[in-house]
Amino acid sequence: MKLCGELMNTEIICCGESARIDKVAKIMRFTNESYIPIVNDTRERRVVGHVSDRDLLERVLSEGRHPVYTLVKDVIDAEQDLVTCGANAPIDFVLSLMSNHGITDIPVVDDRGILKGVISLADIADYYQYDSGTELEIQSA
Repeated sequence: MKLCGELMNTEIICCGESARIDKVAKIMRFTNESYIPIVNDTRERRVVGHVSDRDLLERVLSEGRHPVYTLVKDVIDAEQDLVTCGANAPIDFVLSLMSNHGITDIPVVDDRGILKGVISLADIADYYQYDSGTELEIQSA
């Protein structure tokens, strides 16, 4: 059984809580990422939340907020439980977390909550399709 640490992306871009939303949106655009982990401090990198492209639509644009004047800390949902996993988490467990919480990306942290990587549903799908030699079936409706 593969572990999360074997499939996670370690070349990640994160932002601090005090970053402006327009900067996060620009990072997403130029890196082609739809998920950015948010950390308390960009040096320490303790995960406190995330911003997704959906958050930009639902919590900024649809609420009439101006991206230049809106900070990340005003957009991340403090009431929502932060879902993370460790590098030694089995892939089946990670898939279960994603399914139960309706998410496709999970920050991978150490025992102190420090960001070590991100695992996405795409990372897992790539493993099953290419690394294991298993072909994914294409089914038509």
